[in-house]
Amino acid sequence: MCPICFSVQHQPTSLTPCGHSFCKGCCARLLKDAPYSCPLCRGQVAGASPNHSLGGVIDLFLTMNPERAQGDKELAGLLLLYSRYRS
Repeated sequence: MCPICFSVQHQPTSLTPCGHSFCKGCCARLLKDAPYSCPLCRGQVAGASPNHSLGGVIDLFLTMNPERAQGDKELAGLLLLYSRYRS
């Protein structure tokens, strides 16, 4: 679960150096305006990178619980959001 949007993380992304993970869209919104700080620990954020390990766990979870997956409409909205906040 993403601690910002409270849904299953889509394309989980970790902040550096603290390592807290959020949805890619939620991270994009966080990094839109400087100064950047983690919403969980309030530590200074140097950057963000994909969390492939968590992504694999989420993929396995969704395979076993397909009812928890986001629908096509939700995913289309996330893709639009990602495109707005691209660096």
